[in-house]
Amino acid sequence: MAEVLRVPKISDTVTEITINNWLVKEGDTVVNGEPIAQFETDKANYDYESPAEGTVLKIFAVQGQTLKVGEPLAIVGRDGEDIGNLVK
Repeated sequence: MAEVLRVPKISDTVTEITINNWLVKEGDTVVNGEPIAQFETDKANYDYESPAEGTVLKIFAVQGQTLKVGEPLAIVGRDGEDIGNLVK
């Protein structure tokens, strides 16, 4: 089943992140714990590790985009899986 990956809560004081770089693209296969993006906050830079295994089906955010905690980053699931109900 496809999973929406969201901006994680890094700390109590961080409310948003900026995407510095995607390390994967749509169609790539990822494993749990694999770094897939690099974030910047007002305090530090972070590697974001995938909490799911599968194929990157959709990337919502582009490099340089700022997102709030909880906003969608990407969808990971089975190759060819219907994600229409997850994309709004």
